[in-house]
Amino acid sequence: MSWLQHLINIFKPKSVTVNTQPISPVAPVTPVAPVTPVTPVAPVTPSPAQPDPFTDTALPLILVFEGGYTNNPNDHGGATNYGIIQREYDAWRTEKKLPTQDIRGILMTEVQEIYLNKYWRPSMCDKMAVQAATAVFDTSVNAGQGRSVMLLQQAVGAHVDGVIGPETLGKLAAQDPKAVANTFMDNREAFYKAIVAHDPTQQEFFGGWMRRVKYLRAYVNGEMTVDQIRKAW
Repeated sequence: MSWLQHLINIFKPKSVTVNTQPISPVAPVTPVAPVTPVTPVAPVTPSPAQPDPFTDTALPLILVFEGGYTNNPNDHGGATNYGIIQREYDAWRTEKKLPTQDIRGILMTEVQEIYLNKYWRPSMCDKMAVQAATAVFDTSVNAGQGRSVMLLQQAVGAHVDGVIGPETLGKLAAQDPKAVANTFMDNREAFYKAIVAHDPTQQEFFGGWMRRVKYLRAYVNGEMTVDQIRKAW
């Protein structure tokens, strides 16, 4: 090859291959949906706590009626504090494997536990409407559980044996609790009158017993609150 031809080859334009395939169209971009704002969650308002018949009604009334320490020689129960007698307190502390002590040293937590487990629950007050439960509990403390149950059985027309069970509770549930409580307290007043007639030494307590029933009846009938009774007592 001559040098001239060599130069021609160097400067000869190169052939360009052109792509004749059609260019695919670019797919349109799908618009992004707008973000929906999050609705703020309303704060949860807690439901108000339901009143507890024992701690909110029955126990406060007992503490009003019973008061503090007494040791009246005519009181068959003997030394008493918050309505709990010395021998009952001794038995409870012995049951708990605690040394006995003077009833004047009883703690309020002990008072509450004794009333709950020795009176309220054994009388099945937790199975009753608050009106009947309060009346039965108060009478169990003041006159004994057996006597209280018998007065209730008389009020509802159940077999009177001093043992509360399905028959008594069933008859109670089928009747108006306020009416039952009022009949129950009528029976309680008659019981107090019989005590005094049988034992005149108990006459000094009669006025207090009847006053207690009066205020208990006022609560049952919605005429007075626990706080109003506390102030009036």
